[in-house]
Amino acid sequence: MTTYTESITVNRPLKEVTGLFKDTSQYKDWQPELEEYETFVGHPGEEGSKARLRKHAPKGAGIKMKQTVEKDNLPEEYVIKQDTDGVMAHHHFHFHDNDTATQIEARGEYDTDGFMKLVDWFKPSYFENQLKEYLENFKEFAENQTGPTP
Repeated sequence: MTTYTESITVNRPLKEVTGLFKDTSQYKDWQPELEEYETFVGHPGEEGSKARLRKHAPKGAGIKMKQTVEKDNLPEEYVIKQDTDGVMAHHHFHFHDNDTATQIEARGEYDTDGFMKLVDWFKPSYFENQLKEYLENFKEFAENQTGPTP
């Protein structure tokens, strides 16, 4: 298992940041490769919910995965598990209130097999870079919101 930790500060209050982060209807706004998000168990973004995701991948091959919200203790913590062929990922997000800003600490744990084990071996920073990119995308998305947030 490979583990990475990233941290970023979003210049928005905690309540707004966690509301945006949990709002699955806006995932496509900060995860540009996300083509589809369909909840099939529970309510979108809530603890115990399960969803099917389809993401665009290089060379036109789509990636299908399942996502489970394992823990929803917002505004402090949010944990999801994602499964796809060859990869099981756990993402632990911790949110800290810094008055007008919010610090997000993210830990990604990745377990690979098959072909993806080779990807992890040859490109060891692949998953770390992906986690960092998602956080940077989310920061830009959240900081550019106007008006009320969820």
